[in-house]
Amino acid sequence: MLKFNSHFLMGIEDIKEYVSDKLGLFDKESELEIKEVGDGNINYVFIVKETKTNKSVVVKQADVLLRSSGRPLDINRNKIEADILKIQYDLVPEFIPEIFYYDETMAALTMEDISAYKNLRYELEEKRTFPKFADEISTFLVETLLSTTDLVWNRQDKKTQ
Repeated sequence: MLKFNSHFLMGIEDIKEYVSDKLGLFDKESELEIKEVGDGNINYVFIVKETKTNKSVVVKQADVLLRSSGRPLDINRNKIEADILKIQYDLVPEFIPEIFYYDETMAALTMEDISAYKNLRYELEEKRTFPKFADEISTFLVETLLSTTDLVWNRQDKKTQ
């Protein structure tokens, strides 16, 4: 697929072709609903949903420029995020979205759609309580932070990740 052999900013039609033809996540005949949900500042974030099955994924693409000001940015930031999410997913999959694919050429991270979850900050502003929060956040922190320290994870092995 020559179209995706060099980086360019993808639009709605490009995303449809990308997830169907290049990644094979959806059939080419699938009716896909694609919506950009990025906040308009750094990355381009698209939710791709198959209307018949409600199967959905998120494609997050980085660009070389900050959207709001045009200031240069390191395009490898999405790769760093993908690598960290993969490590965290291996440690605590119940707390991390699954990464389906990272494309270095397109600087695009394709992952599980977690938009059904709510933003904790907004939930707390509404005075909602979460009885398991202390246990869950401490489990997440211990498993991701302690497990990736030099005390537990050999430094040479860590550098190869």
